[in-house]
Amino acid sequence: MFERIGIAEQIKAETTRYPNGEDVMDHIIKGKGIEIGYSAITEIKLFEPKGLKLVGPLPPDIQNYTSYGAALMSNAPSADAAKAFLTYLATPEAKQIYAAAGIE
Repeated sequence: MFERIGIAEQIKAETTRYPNGEDVMDHIIKGKGIEIGYSAITEIKLFEPKGLKLVGPLPPDIQNYTSYGAALMSNAPSADAAKAFLTYLATPEAKQIYAAAGIE
C-alpha cells in the first residue's frame, strides 16, 4: 500500500512488518502513542477492549476487501438446521451483528 501511495521510501526506516494482525495490535497497544497499524477492521475491533482505537477504514481506492459466501451442501447431515442458519444470515438482526463486528 505504501508503494501505491508513493511514500514507501520515506517511511522505510520507521516501518516494521509483523507476521500477523495480532502482533500488530499488540505492538500498537504497548507503544508510545505514536504508532500506526493496519489490519482488518474485524481484527482491530477485537482489540478495542484492550485500548486499541479504530480510526476508520482506508480510502476505497487502497482498501482491500474480503468477500464471504455461504451455501447449503447437497449432502449436509443437518440440512434443515443449515438452511435455517443460512436464512438467519440474511436477517436484519444478523446484519446488525455484522456491522457491530466491522463487517459491511
